[in-house]
Amino acid sequence: MSGTVRTVRCDALVIGSGAGGSAAALELAGAGREVRVLEEGPLVPQARITRASPAENLRLLYRQGGLVPIHGAPTIPFGEGCCVGGTTVVNGGLFWRPPEHLLECWASAGVDGFRTRHLAPHLAEAERRLGVADQPPGRGNRDSVLLAQAADRLGWRWAPARRAVRGCRHANRCVTGCPTGAKQSMLVSYLPAAERLAAVVEPDTRVVRLEHDGTRVTAVHALRDGRRLRYLPRTVFLAAGPIGSALLLRRSAIGGRGPGRAIAFHVNFRTVARFAESVRATEGTIFTAQLQEFADRGVRVMPANLTAGSLAAALAAHPAGTVDRVLAQLDRIAV
Repeated sequence: MSGTVRTVRCDALVIGSGAGGSAAALELAGAGREVRVLEEGPLVPQARITRASPAENLRLLYRQGGLVPIHGAPTIPFGEGCCVGGTTVVNGGLFWRPPEHLLECWASAGVDGFRTRHLAPHLAEAERRLGVADQPPGRGNRDSVLLAQAADRLGWRWAPARRAVRGCRHANRCVTGCPTGAKQSMLVSYLPAAERLAAVVEPDTRVVRLEHDGTRVTAVHALRDGRRLRYLPRTVFLAAGPIGSALLLRRSAIGGRGPGRAIAFHVNFRTVARFAESVRATEGTIFTAQLQEFADRGVRVMPANLTAGSLAAALAAHPAGTVDRVLAQLDRIAV
């Protein structure tokens, strides 16, 4: 590692280029601020995402290739994007407005100014920018159609997925980077808009410590290609993800042991279902219907991405013969 520290003076510094950081960068740039965005991961252009295989994109776009374990019983894999655009590049593009009862809960805990009436105009603007619309079941999404039909027969509530897409071509590769650029990740939406307003995105730059005087951040220390950098910003916006932000605050002795202690995960459980007829769940969109009958219990049900590789991984605890038999019936499987 180089012993020379390069000092960079700047106006507004945003740490993280995912949903939070990119939105902050665009707002700051739109207000006439000089903005730099620091991203730990690489810049992977849309053209390269399109050319690469799903396996290659796993290595390119995810932290540790998507294999970040949450240790416990059982161990749970945690998937987090580590690239320009953050996890928005590898998620399903869902866009649901936060429920009113949650915002009221925040307000009762002292986090006011974020009630439904406060957020409504901002959410509407985000939906406009991202082309958010209902994406009903259909066009090859047989697994979503079956879920909706079953809900109707049982009298259960369901809703079409609200997704941030423009011209979705139903490639079923959301979680390894949209190959068409239809999904409006930050890589193809907010960040280019911020760059048109002169914001500068600096990939492959890992922030390691926030220097502060007890009341405000005075310097941001980072690494890039083995070189040390020291940024001297007037404004710092931290959006390095739920884990990364907490770890950075702890390393910087900000907030004591508080950051990260109240973190909670909404765990996804996968159930492999075998149907009598062909479902062809490897085709279409990752999901277009969501069962909401049990939302008050924190439970929602929807189809999940299905590939031969993900199915084999889901059945890893079974004998090889069982896995082979199920894979041979892939067109009749849904998850």
